[in-house]
Amino acid sequence: MIKRKMTNQAYHAHHALGSTDIKTVLKTTVAHWKHGPERKDSAVFDLGSAVHAGLLEPEKDLIVESEYKTRMGKGWQAAYSQAKSDDKILLPQGDYAVCQEMIGSALKDAEFRTLLTDPTAWKEVSIITKDPETDLDIKCRPDLYLPESGMLLDVKTTTTASPEEGGFIRECFKFNYFAQAAFYSHVLRSEGLPVKGFYFFAIEKEQPYACQLFRVGDDLLELGAKQINTALADIKRAKEVNRYDTNWPKIATLTMQQQF
Repeated sequence: MIKRKMTNQAYHAHHALGSTDIKTVLKTTVAHWKHGPERKDSAVFDLGSAVHAGLLEPEKDLIVESEYKTRMGKGWQAAYSQAKSDDKILLPQGDYAVCQEMIGSALKDAEFRTLLTDPTAWKEVSIITKDPETDLDIKCRPDLYLPESGMLLDVKTTTTASPEEGGFIRECFKFNYFAQAAFYSHVLRSEGLPVKGFYFFAIEKEQPYACQLFRVGDDLLELGAKQINTALADIKRAKEVNRYDTNWPKIATLTMQQQF
C-alpha cells in the first residue's frame, strides 16, 4: 500500500512496525520495545525534522519560527503544542536560523540538488505492507525514492559528515543506521518496488554545515538485513505467546573485560 498524501503524524500513529521499532528491539529487548517509555520531543529531534521538511516538503511550509528564543516557559509550551497539533514544527529563533543555514548548505550540493529536483522522485511517501516471512505489518517513509533507478536516500543531520575513518561511519554504527537502510529496502521490496542502492546524505549541525553523500556498501546492508530478520522474528514470537520478556539470564556475571 502506497500512501502519497499521508501526514507524518498519521504515519507515526499507524500500528505497522517501523525502523524505530526494529532498532529499539536490536538495541534493547522486546520488553523495552513493548513497555518502554514513548519517545519524547527534543530540540535535536525537532531540528532534524525541520531540516527534512524544509528540503523535502518546502511547499507545505511546515517550519515555524517562534517569537521565543528558548524552549522554556508556558508561552513556549502552549505555542509548541498548538504547532504540533497543526502538524507544524516550531523552532526557537536560534534553532530556526541554524535550520535555514543547514538547508541552504544542502541545496548548494550539486549532486543532492539533482536528486532532489528529479521530477520522478517520491518524497516522504508512506509505504505500508507485510513482511513475507512473519506476516507482520511493516512500514517506512523514505525521504527520497527514485523508482526508475531504484535509488533510496535518507537525509541525516549529524555532528560530522566526514567520510574519513571515525567520521560519519561512527555515527552510523552508533545509531544503527545500517539496520534502517536494510529495513527500508526490505519494506519496498516486500511491496514489489525495486531497490538497487541505498544512500545517506549527511548534513552537519554546526558551521560550516558541511554535507556529504554516502552510498551504503553491500556488506553493511547484509549486516543490517540479518539484524532486521532477527528483530522481526523476536517480535513475532513475542506476539504469538503474548509474552514480552528480556530473555536475560537469571544471574549475569560482571567482569573487568566488560568495561572495555
